[in-house]
Amino acid sequence: MYITVSDRALYLAGRLEDRHRKVLSSPSWTEEEYEDLSGSLLKHVKSLQTKKKLVRARIDYAKSVSEMKELTVEGVWDSQQSNAEGSSSEV
Repeated sequence: MYITVSDRALYLAGRLEDRHRKVLSSPSWTEEEYEDLSGSLLKHVKSLQTKKKLVRARIDYAKSVSEMKELTVEGVWDSQQSNAEGSSSEV
């Protein structure tokens, strides 16, 4: 069990890196290199580059959350519950 949100976020960052190792290790392409491609190969390469950027963003976000050492699971749940109670009373 993960005691803090930080611990869980760091674990998830590692899992994302493991799960998407192939995508993350793919080479980056320049606009000039795209010009040499066409058709379905161009679509595939651009799709792979987009996926690589999204995965990298998720990993970077998880790592940034892992640096928030003061967060606890209970604290997050408490804040979520108080937000839900506040929004339900507004209706």
